Amino acid sequence: MAQSASADHSLSDLFQCKWDDKDGFQCNDLFYGNNFSAHVQEAHQIIGGNKARVRCQWNHCGMELNLENLARHVKERHLGIALRCDICGRQGFSRRDTLHKHRETCSGS
Repeated sequence: MAQSASADHSLSDLFQCKWDDKDGFQCNDLFYGNNFSAHVQEAHQIIGGNKARVRCQWNHCGMELNLENLARHVKERHLGIALRCDICGRQGFSRRDTLHKHRETCSGS
């Protein structure tokens, strides 16, 4: 079953795409959280350089941001995906590199 953003989810969860197309219809395709970037590129032709400005079309969001930040934005804001530290249990990390940096200094408390 596809997940909503009402709780913390993982990259392996299945989600329903709420990307609005030019005609105002939502995509509704299913994808796994770790495949969001590929889905947006293939299904919605969102491509360009990392610094290309794009507008988030997820359920009428409209936020303008660099393409390199789009996947993180959707995963955090719209999908509720959060990574958890397996040492201390802290969650809310949206990027693996940030979680890794946290783990280097984490004491487990």
